[in-house]
Amino acid sequence: MTEKAFVWVTSVSTIGTLWTWGIIMIAHRNYRLAVAAGRARASPFRMPGAPVANWLVVAFLIGVTAMLALDPDTRVALYVAPLWFGILGVAYLRTRALPLQQVPEQ
Repeated sequence: MTEKAFVWVTSVSTIGTLWTWGIIMIAHRNYRLAVAAGRARASPFRMPGAPVANWLVVAFLIGVTAMLALDPDTRVALYVAPLWFGILGVAYLRTRALPLQQVPEQ
């Protein structure tokens, strides 16, 4: 059990990284769509290789997820991820529902 703890922790943290980069790619795609529709200004810095790079990154992320699924030791991350994201979602909704507190000016 303890010899697998490192593999489990790194596998679960990999899911967080995959999620983060996936969200970045989705946000960039949505930004480019907004620029094309005239709803946002174009940035002077362009992502190298976009939009092909976006799809290559997404394909890479899917490939890493598939490799996690193939190994029984790392597959635990795919079982834990929905629970973890559910907990984060509930926490987000609960904190979002709280009224904002004003900080007194000094």
